[in-house]
Amino acid sequence: MTRKTDARGNSTDFSYDARGNLLSRRNALGVLEVSNSYDTRGNLLVQTDALGNTTQYEYDAVDNQIARTDALGNRTTYTYDANGNQLTETDRLGKTTTQLLDGRGLALRSTDPLGNTTEFQYTVTGLLEAITDPAGNTTHQVLSAEGRELSSADALVNLTENSYDIKGNLTRTIDPLGRIRTLQYDDLDRQIGVTEADGNASELMYDNAGRIVEQIDARGNSTRFVYDVAGRIIKMIDALLQETRFEYDSVGNRTGMIDAKGQLFSFTYDALDRRVQVNFPDGSFETTAYDAADRVIRETDALGRSTRNQYDANGNLTQVTDVLGNLTTYLYDQEDNLLAQTDARGNTTRFAYDDIGRQTTRIYPDGTVETMQYDSVGNVSTTTDPNGDITAQSFDAKGQLIAKTFPDTTGETFTYTATGELATADNVQGTTTYSYDVNDRLVRLGNPDGSSIEYGYDAEGNRTSVSTRLMPMALARTTSYTYDVLNRIATVVDPDSNISTYAYDTVGNLASIDYPNGVVTTYTYDSLSRLSLQVHSKAGVELERFHYEVNAIGDRTRVTQTDGSSVEYEYDDLRRLIRETHRNIFNTLIFDRNYIYDEVGNRTSTIDLGGTTIVYLYDSADKLLSAGSTSYAYDSNGNRRSRVDGGGLTTYDFDFENKLTSVNASSGAVTYGYDAQGNRNQRTESAATTHFLIDPINPTGVSQVLGDYDSAANPIAEYFYGNQMLAQSRSGVTHYLHRDGRQNVRLLTDSAGNLTDTYQYQAFGQELSQFGSTTNPYRYSGERVDPTTGLVHMRARDYDPATGRFVGRDPFEGVLRDPVSLHRYLYANANPVFFSDPTGRFSAVELSVSVSIGEILFNLGPAVIKGTFTAAIIQKFFGIGFHLRQAGYELMLGQYKGPHKFEVGTSGYHVFLTGNAFIKMGAIAIDFVDTLTDALFSIKAASSSLVGVVGAVGAGAGAVSVAGNGAQLGVDLYALTQKINSVSGSVKNMHAAATGKSAGKDPNTTKAAAQLDTERTKAVSFGLLNFVVGAFSKR
Repeated sequence: MTRKTDARGNSTDFSYDARGNLLSRRNALGVLEVSNSYDTRGNLLVQTDALGNTTQYEYDAVDNQIARTDALGNRTTYTYDANGNQLTETDRLGKTTTQLLDGRGLALRSTDPLGNTTEFQYTVTGLLEAITDPAGNTTHQVLSAEGRELSSADALVNLTENSYDIKGNLTRTIDPLGRIRTLQYDDLDRQIGVTEADGNASELMYDNAGRIVEQIDARGNSTRFVYDVAGRIIKMIDALLQETRFEYDSVGNRTGMIDAKGQLFSFTYDALDRRVQVNFPDGSFETTAYDAADRVIRETDALGRSTRNQYDANGNLTQVTDVLGNLTTYLYDQEDNLLAQTDARGNTTRFAYDDIGRQTTRIYPDGTVETMQYDSVGNVSTTTDPNGDITAQSFDAKGQLIAKTFPDTTGETFTYTATGELATADNVQGTTTYSYDVNDRLVRLGNPDGSSIEYGYDAEGNRTSVSTRLMPMALARTTSYTYDVLNRIATVVDPDSNISTYAYDTVGNLASIDYPNGVVTTYTYDSLSRLSLQVHSKAGVELERFHYEVNAIGDRTRVTQTDGSSVEYEYDDLRRLIRETHRNIFNTLIFDRNYIYDEVGNRTSTIDLGGTTIVYLYDSADKLLSAGSTSYAYDSNGNRRSRVDGGGLTTYDFDFENKLTSVNASSGAVTYGYDAQGNRNQRTESAATTHFLIDPINPTGVSQVLGDYDSAANPIAEYFYGNQMLAQSRSGVTHYLHRDGRQNVRLLTDSAGNLTDTYQYQAFGQELSQFGSTTNPYRYSGERVDPTTGLVHMRARDYDPATGRFVGRDPFEGVLRDPVSLHRYLYANANPVFFSDPTGRFSAVELSVSVSIGEILFNLGPAVIKGTFTAAIIQKFFGIGFHLRQAGYELMLGQYKGPHKFEVGTSGYHVFLTGNAFIKMGAIAIDFVDTLTDALFSIKAASSSLVGVVGAVGAGAGAVSVAGNGAQLGVDLYALTQKINSVSGSVKNMHAAATGKSAGKDPNTTKAAAQLDTERTKAVSFGLLNFVVGAFSKR
C-alpha cells in the first residue's frame, strides 16, 4: 500500500525498499513523519521522525539488536545467549539489568542494577505460576490446562478462587473472605449480568451486532444507547429519559455533542484527526496546536490567550511559556528522569535518583534537602525531611503500609482485611477500627474514645444512612438519604425527621434545595452550566440573591445582591485576581483592593482604598518573609514557625507529618490532635478539649465533621450533610446554612425560616462584616475557621486569609504542564473567586453551583459516566478485552469489584507475551489511553457542571481539558491527569522501544524480555485502568 485515503479525502503516503521495508510515511499535512534506512540484511539502522530526530540501531552477526541510541545520543545496549534470548539490558546511564533463563528461554530470575532479584516459576507448559519478589514474598496461582487461573494466593496467602464455564468464561469468583461473585453470559459469550456478594445484580443487554444497548443498575434503573450504522453511539438515554446525542465525521471523530438541554458542543479536527478546536454553546471556543510529533505546543483559551510548550528530542516537556511570557523550564537525565525544574523567578528545585530511577533526593531552591530510601521491592522505607527528622515505614508482604515510626519513637500502625481494606489504624490516641460489608463498603468506624459511625447502603452502593454515637451505649442519631433514578441525592432526613429535598436540571446541575424550615434555594445557569443566579427565599420573599456575570472563560466579573450592593472582580491574563471592589446599596465604594503578583503568583503588594500599600517579600522557595511590618519565620520543612506583628509574637508548631499542632500567642494557645489517617479530631484551648467526630466518606467528597463533643462525650454540636453541610444543631437549636456560588456561608436561618445571621467576605476570605450572634465555625469556603487563630482548616493544611496563603508547603508536588500547580503555598491559583482548595493539596475548581465536589461526578455517574464512559469506554474494554485474552489477559466488566479494585485475570501473573503480542498490547494500550481521553473530554462537554480546567489530559490525544471533581475531589482528578500523561507517554515509549528492538526483522523479542516488558506495561496500563474505573465507573 502506497497511499491510504480516509473518508474525508486526507491521504497518507508510504514508500518501501525492494525488500518491502517501510522507507517513509508522509501524512495528510505533507509532513514526513517517518524516514527509515536499513542495512543489507533488512535491519532498521536509522529512524528519523517528523522533527528530524533520529534513533539509531545496532545488531550483531545474527541480527540481534545490541544497541539503541536515542535522539539525544543516549545509548542502551543488550546482550544475548546463543539462542537469541536477551540476557542483559544496560540503560542510558550504564546501569544493567540481567536475567537468568532456563532451557526454554523463560526468565527464571531478573536482577536489577541494585542487585534486587525477582524470581519466576512456571508450569511444565511454560505458563507463569509464581513470582517471588526481592523481599522473598511469593504470589502463586493455579492454572488449568487451558491457562485459566483457577486460584491465586497473594503474598499473605489470601486465596481467590475462580470458576469458568465450558467456553472459558469466568463465571464465579470467591474472594479470600469466602464471598461469592457471579457473572452471567448469553449464548454468544457476552457478559449479561453480574451478581455481587450481597445478591444485588446489574445487567447488560446487546443488539444483534453485539453492542451494548442497555445497562440496568442494581436498583433497576436503565441507561440505553443507540448506534449509527457504523457502530458509533449517537444517543444515550438515561433513566429519566433525558437524551444526550453525539455526532461524528466520516472517519469517526466525534464532532458534536448535544446535551439534554439541546445545547451543542462541537469539535474540530485537523487532517490528522487531532482535535484542534472546541466550540461551546455560547459561541466561545478553545484551540490546541500540535507539533509534527503530535505533541501539544500551544493551548489557547476562550479569551485568545495562549500557553506554549517545548519538548526535547525524547518528548520530555522542557519549557512552558505562559500568557505573560513567563518561562518554567525542566531538565532531564539520560533516562528521562526529571533533574531540575526552574520556575519563572529563576529558582530551581533539583532531584536525584537511584540506579533504577526512583527519586532519592529533592533539593529545594533554598538549599534544604529531602531524601528517600526504599526497600527491595520499591516501598519508601525512610524519609529524611529538610529538618533532618527521619520517619521509618514498614510494609507487609503485599506492600501495604503497616507501621510508621517517627523520630520521637511515637508512631502509627495499620492492619488490613484479607481483601486489602483498612481494618485498624493506631496512633497515640488509640485504635480506630473499620468494618465492611460483603461488598467491602465501610459499615462501621469505631474511634478510640468510644464514638462511632455506622453506614447503610442501597443496592447500587448509594449511602442511605449515617448513624452516630458519642459513646458505645448511646442512642444512635441517624441521618437517612434517598436517591433519584440517576443515583443523585433526592432527600436528606436528619435525626429529628426534618427533610431537605434536592432537585436537578436536565444536565445534572443542582436546581433547588428545599430546606425543612421553608427556605428554598434555586439555581439558574447559562449555556455552559455556569451559575448565573442563586436565590434564597421563603414563601416567595427573597432573603438574598446573587446574580453572577462571567467572562468567556468563566471567571466571575460581577456579583449583584438583592439590595443592589455589588462586587466587581478584575483579572490579569493568568486569571489571577488583580482587583476587587465592593459597593453598598447606595453604590458607594466601601472596599477596594488591588493585587500585584510576581512571575509565579506570589502577592508582591496590595493597594487599598485610600492608597494604603502593603509590600510582600519572599525567599527563593516562595516562603513569605514579610508583609508590611509583619514578619514571618519558617522551619526547614517550610512550615511557618512564627509571626511578629504589632500584637506581638505568635508561634506555630507542627508534627513530623507537617500537620499544625499548636498556635501560641500572647492572647492564648490552641492545640490540635489528629487520628492516624491525618484527620484533625481535637482542639484544646484553656484546658477545654473539643472532639470532632470525623466522617471520612462524606457525600461532599472530603472528610467532614459530623459532631463536636467534649471529653465526657457530651454533645456540643451536630452537623448534617447532603452534598454540602445543610444545618447545625446546638443544644437542640437548629440553624440552616445558606451559601453563595463560591460555597461561602452567607446566611443562617432558624427552624422557622427566620434570617438570624449574615456574613460578607473579601475574595481571599477575610470577613468584611458579620451580623448576628449564632455560634458558627463554618464560614469562608464553607470550611471551619478557628475563632482564635483566624486560620481556615483545609484538611491537609491550614489557610491564612490575611496573607492569601497556606502556612505550610503543599504535599502535592504539582503537574509539570501546569506551572502554577508547582507553587507550594499559593491558595486557589491566586484566583479565589473561581478556584478553591478544600483538601489543602492543590487548587481545585470551585464549581459555580451550590453542589458538592463529590456530588458532581455522582450526578454525572448515570448521565455521562455510565453513559459515555460505560458505552464508549467499556465497549472499548470489550474490544480490548477480546484481544488481550488472545494474549493471555482477562479483562471483563464483571471483574470490577469496587471503587478501588479491578481484577485482571485475577492476579495477572499468568500473562506471558511474545514480542509480537507485547507490541500488539502496546498498540491496544495506546488505543485505550486515547479512547479514555475522548470519553473524559465528553464528560467535560456533556456536563457543563464541569466548568474549570483541572488539567491537560493525554499526550497523544491532544491536551484535552478535563474539569470537575471526583469522589476524592480534585486530588483524584489531578492524579488522573498525571497518570494519563504518564501512561500515555510510558506506554507509547515502551511500545516504541519494543518496536525498535524488533524493527526491520520478525518482531519477536525473546520471551524473557517480553515478559519483563509486559510486567512494566501492566503496571502502567492497568494501574491507570484501576484508577479510572475506581474514580469514574462506580460509586
